[in-house]
Amino acid sequence: MNLKNKISASISEEAMTNIQTGLAMINTNLPFLITLTPDDKRKILKMGNKSMAFVSKSFEFAKQNPGVVPKYLIIDEFSKDMDTYNKLFQISSSVHQLLEKVDDTMVLSGSEAYGAALAFYNSIKTAITAGEAGLKNIYDELSARFPGRPTAKPVVAPTE
Repeated sequence: MNLKNKISASISEEAMTNIQTGLAMINTNLPFLITLTPDDKRKILKMGNKSMAFVSKSFEFAKQNPGVVPKYLIIDEFSKDMDTYNKLFQISSSVHQLLEKVDDTMVLSGSEAYGAALAFYNSIKTAITAGEAGLKNIYDELSARFPGRPTAKPVVAPTE
């Protein structure tokens, strides 16, 4: 089996510390972030790209026509909501791009590590079959990863 290593990277402890500090700084600068339940998400109005134009026009018209703005609608809060949405949208776009790269790189590095582990596992099985001593404990521990499968007893070369 020829393993092609498509990614060769490591993350230093200093980089990890900087990344964790940066993430903590983001959380600190967005103390108002909330978590909605699935039920909450289902019940609330959702604004997407199509709705954004409607909301922007409504805001502009409301500022220009204060006489028809309902008393319960506070223009300053409307403005804050729009500003917050726009800024969070910018942040979200950047975070989504970063998360996609992180996820893809994690998948690839995990795939390569798993492939390397399987290659080693198969090498252990081959070595045991060839009569190498002292590897059964390693084989037994690694074979626990495949619990539902019947374990083929490695053939041990007869000793004369």
